Amino acid sequence: KIAAFFVCFKQSDDFTAVRSRYAELERNSTTQRSSIRDDSNMITVTTSTEDKKKSLERAKKGIKNMSANIRDLTTPEKCAAAWKFISENILSAVECFATAEERFQYSDDVIRIYERVREMSIISQVCRHVKEIRYPELQRWALRLLTLYAPGPRIAHTPKDSAIHPDNMMHKKDIARQPEVLERSVILITHPRTRPKVRAQLLQFLGAFASNDHDARVKLIQIGIVPALLKCIQRVPIDVLRSVAWTLSIICGHTHDRKKAVPLEVLKKHMYVGKCLAGQYFMLNNREDEDVLVHAACGIRYLLPGQKYPASVIKRLIHLLQFPSGRLAKILLGCFTDLIKIRDSVAKCLVEFGLLKQIQWLLKRYTDTSEYDIRLQCCELLAALTGELGCVAEVIDHDIIPLMVSLIFNDDIVRNKAMEVIKLSTQAGPKQLKHLVIELNLVKTLSNCFPLLKSYDSVLREIYNYYGPSYNFAFLEDVVDSLVKLSSLTGPEVEYVNQFEFELLDKMKGVMRQLVTDLNEQAFSWKEQRKGPGIEVEMKTLMMTIQEMHTKAKTPAMNHIQRIVGEFLREFDSLYKKADAKRKRMKVQQLKKQSSTDSLWESEGKDIGGPTIRVKCFFKGRNKAIKLPAGVKLERLRTKIRVEYGIANVKLQYKDSDGDPIDLESDSDLRSAIEQAKANYEPLRIEIQSASKFGGAGDDFKDHHSKNEYINYLFETTEFSKKELHTIYSGFEKQTNNMKLEKEAFSRGMKHVIKKSKIDLSEKLIGAIFSALDRGEDGTVDFEEYVRGMNVFRSDPYSDERYKMVFEGYSITPDYYDRPERDEPILRLDELLAIYQNYSVPPLPLATLKPIVENALNEMTLQTPGQMNFEEFKDAVKNQKILVNKFWLTYKYPRF
Repeated sequence: KIAAFFVCFKQSDDFTAVRSRYAELERNSTTQRSSIRDDSNMITVTTSTEDKKKSLERAKKGIKNMSANIRDLTTPEKCAAAWKFISENILSAVECFATAEERFQYSDDVIRIYERVREMSIISQVCRHVKEIRYPELQRWALRLLTLYAPGPRIAHTPKDSAIHPDNMMHKKDIARQPEVLERSVILITHPRTRPKVRAQLLQFLGAFASNDHDARVKLIQIGIVPALLKCIQRVPIDVLRSVAWTLSIICGHTHDRKKAVPLEVLKKHMYVGKCLAGQYFMLNNREDEDVLVHAACGIRYLLPGQKYPASVIKRLIHLLQFPSGRLAKILLGCFTDLIKIRDSVAKCLVEFGLLKQIQWLLKRYTDTSEYDIRLQCCELLAALTGELGCVAEVIDHDIIPLMVSLIFNDDIVRNKAMEVIKLSTQAGPKQLKHLVIELNLVKTLSNCFPLLKSYDSVLREIYNYYGPSYNFAFLEDVVDSLVKLSSLTGPEVEYVNQFEFELLDKMKGVMRQLVTDLNEQAFSWKEQRKGPGIEVEMKTLMMTIQEMHTKAKTPAMNHIQRIVGEFLREFDSLYKKADAKRKRMKVQQLKKQSSTDSLWESEGKDIGGPTIRVKCFFKGRNKAIKLPAGVKLERLRTKIRVEYGIANVKLQYKDSDGDPIDLESDSDLRSAIEQAKANYEPLRIEIQSASKFGGAGDDFKDHHSKNEYINYLFETTEFSKKELHTIYSGFEKQTNNMKLEKEAFSRGMKHVIKKSKIDLSEKLIGAIFSALDRGEDGTVDFEEYVRGMNVFRSDPYSDERYKMVFEGYSITPDYYDRPERDEPILRLDELLAIYQNYSVPPLPLATLKPIVENALNEMTLQTPGQMNFEEFKDAVKNQKILVNKFWLTYKYPRF
């Protein structure tokens, strides 16, 4: 739904504003799947935020006292006490956070906990104690410690190359390195002297070790964990059986990527798929414990598709839908959907065993807003069933359609999927279509769906803080497709045709007008995405079909409908021609905008072709990666870098195999650099050196080109039109000497430009803007410096370009070029005071501001105390720890 919304606004100002302003919220929304429990540990504790903070504080104190608690490990009892202390007081604090997103909020504390445990070098000793069957208490607490340690921190947004990323298996490698600990643990599962509590903890440890890690799972399968687990299914206490079911579900595939299958030779030799299925089925038939049923069903979901199984298994799974557990219902519904997608013939079998009745019951039972995922899965399963032509009649006969209609009008989240079920049901035969149209009034229902094209969506409001209307074109397409199929019935009766009456036509007319007038831009974007005729064209065809139906059936309203349709279609054709002309202009503008920045280096294609190469550019801490054709010429590379960085005078260097810097001065030098990068299987790394930031093109480009060529160069590398550039150029010629603005003239000009914006600017703020534009550090702003600086003020509000301008406007002070850290601009206390002084008009006194700024710096975690780099500054502004004048981040330079 969110994707459908954004494609409609991708060309409009609204879209740009929403995306730039709520970029951080969007990042959070893309990680919602991380909010699902990761199941790396079987037992999770639901605690309040206050309790979680208390647990972390207890863990911090435990870290300080850890050395004292493990100093004396001379007896089994003291060892057990030490492992219990680490498990209960330190590592268990992490398990209070059930999701990776929650752990991300306290990432520093969580990482420190695991670092400290690892630094103590106790894992080898703990692993040895797993084998101590003579001391069950020692054995149990050693296993508990390993259970909590094995998964690692599991923090959301951890970089892939980080040592603590789960894919790198750092903590599990610490355990796997110990001799025979895993092999011995598998043996202990069925050892007669293993106590029940120890066995339950042992199973939890092995499950935690295998979860989310393909290699760990394969290793445990190879050393024989499957037969050991199957032996534990019968005649064991319920707490042990829960652990068996959970661990077996992970071995079968739960928490693992389905694309990473167990190697076939391992599967055949060690997995015992048939026995696994029998064991899971035994647990489903003989236990009424929710955890056992959920884990057993989860394991079956991964094993069942593609396997031979008796009908009794399907009957039991369908019967379990009545079990009062939303967790179990979601797993079973997903299992049935997978079965249908893999084997079409299963659909009939599921229907015969009463699946549709159970779905009816689920839709009526789970009506709360928080249970939308169950309703959504029910609709997905129904869509899979109705997709098979043999089951459409059964879906209609079981009165599923009225339930779908209710969801369309009462459930925003499930609406699209319910509409898909109705659309697929219109594939039925003539008898079922007549039932849908005459008895269920489906045509009237669909006509009432047209107003739902426009809605004020709760999801967009909560996730993106977007309060404007959204337009659901995917939903509208399904409505139109359903009506088209209903109208295609051959030789319909008058009673059937009369359902396609004036109310439907009126609502279609309203939507069609809207699509070619108010929503022309959004509808154009949707049409471009779907690569087919516009929805309004399909609706026009549908309207003509309805007219033909009434003519053939000779209904009483035939003449009236012919007149209405004829008049409207003439009006629509006129509107459509205007809209189509406007769309063509939009297409041209869109193509021009997309190609404007690339036209400089792509215009001459003779040097472009073949494979591409990734180039990493390094310039004063502003690192960028760009992709270029492997056959690119040096001049094209220079031009691309000028456009990306706004630099006129560039000197490019790369390092040879000995690490010596080599200047790129010819095409042969560039080819040598590219060949070296390819040989090392790494991107080409280029160091950029320049005397100025975005001024100074007049020092080389202008001096060797005409005025018109200079204007064209700036037109292709900025957002300014040629007319605007000529106007600004003329103003510089009339009011400046040598095309350079002094500070006083700049101040007068800025006040004149922003006069209509009703923004108050202090002299100090104008001075900071002047410094941001004066990249030549000569006390003047030349024509190109001014154009490129004002071009930043045409970028999106709160964009990185704006943050960089305000940062460098204050960080590059007169002493900047004398600093040892010149390569990366920084902000210090004096410069932060200047920012705060410019926050309001009139400025606040320094005596008031200094303690405020000092406190703000002390509260931040900075790489270097007392000063901040660009990334630290940007985060501080976003989180409102530093206040900057809104002019920098929101002002839009006017078009003229």
